[in-house]
Amino acid sequence: MSFMQDLFLKFFNFLLNMDAFSKSILFSLFLCVVEKIIGFTFTCPCKHFLNQQIITSIFFGPFLSSFVVMFIRLRPFRYPYFEVEDRRSATPTDAEESQRSNEAKAPRNCPEAFAYCLIPPFFWITFLLLDGDYVACASTTWDGKYVKDQDLDRMWCQPMDRYMNDSEHRHAFQGYISTSQSAGYVLLGVFSVVIAVLVGIYDCFKSGKAKFCRGKHQDTQQGQQEARGGECELEPLVA
Repeated sequence: MSFMQDLFLKFFNFLLNMDAFSKSILFSLFLCVVEKIIGFTFTCPCKHFLNQQIITSIFFGPFLSSFVVMFIRLRPFRYPYFEVEDRRSATPTDAEESQRSNEAKAPRNCPEAFAYCLIPPFFWITFLLLDGDYVACASTTWDGKYVKDQDLDRMWCQPMDRYMNDSEHRHAFQGYISTSQSAGYVLLGVFSVVIAVLVGIYDCFKSGKAKFCRGKHQDTQQGQQEARGGECELEPLVA
């Protein structure tokens, strides 16, 4: 076996053994590369209606495609809805240990699987907003030609009508870019806060350390103990 074949097999096995969250992040990085490639070849038509059509396609085409790819890979409806089943046994066998390892890499419930499916589409929208050129192109209301501007140090729709003020339209185009990038950073910040809050709430109910979560945690532990037929005693909660 050649070195390249061995390297490819190791990389393929590495991808197969990744958990759902890591796969979502890796796919998001792949979409980042795709966005950069599109950016190198992107040309704004600089015609109002065509601008909106092509930008809408760029936003929602890969958005839906990436969601479908993750949906097919994770199959969210295979998992229970808001339920985390405890499959541990008192003396697990090697087969149970292997199965437990595989289950740890899979989503624990349907909403979690759906959340993983939405991570790559979310980052795709964020990448486009942070770029700025796409929203600026869609927001352009005048006919022009897509040329390089020395002041902006990027491409923009220069008006073809010689009676139009280039400086005014250049300023408007730059404003569209700034608005798009600001929206991208805000969206990224909101996403980070929401994820942190959801993870904190989940860990709270899972551990039962907080007072308002303790009752829920006790009910969960009691239900798991009854399901195991009382094989083990309920451990006291640590304040």
